[in-house]
Amino acid sequence: MESVKKAIGILSILALLSAGCVPELKKPEPSKSGPWKIGTYVEVEDVPHGFEIQNQNDSLASDNLFYTAWTSGKQQSIIIGNKETDYYDAQLYMLVQEADSAESSENNMANLLARAESTYEISDEEKKTYNGRTWKVLTYTYKSEDTPYAHGISALTAAEHATVLVELSMTDAFAEDGSEALAYVLDRCKVEE
Repeated sequence: MESVKKAIGILSILALLSAGCVPELKKPEPSKSGPWKIGTYVEVEDVPHGFEIQNQNDSLASDNLFYTAWTSGKQQSIIIGNKETDYYDAQLYMLVQEADSAESSENNMANLLARAESTYEISDEEKKTYNGRTWKVLTYTYKSEDTPYAHGISALTAAEHATVLVELSMTDAFAEDGSEALAYVLDRCKVEE
């Protein structure tokens, strides 16, 4: 039952993120330069040039869920539903769900992959190794028109104590190669077992 609650929490946050929404929680100003510690088991040394830290939350819920976002480009606004939402040319975020076992981490990853299949039109799926860790990499466009982002690329991995999702959502105005930007981050991401 607890894993179902965790999955619902993760899926709720992903729904917000895929709509271009960045949760606005009052926290101390995040460090503008790396490394960034995300939860207990993950550290990101650096992000691509042009990306700035936007948001870092030590915990989004009582179930060990951690979130950090970086953005690139000029801030813009869009109305989605009845709510005005800020977005950028690109948004890079990392979601870390800590777990008490490798099995729990694998279950969390399966839930994230199921959510991705329902949210995105996946055009490519492959396994790649970055910084000694194997990641499942998905390239896609968005199915919903309720997002300012046209396409994206994500990477997921499950470790002994954490499931990690790194997602780069891009508008057509983002001129960089998304796969290169994601690879840059993953090559500088340390996930402890």
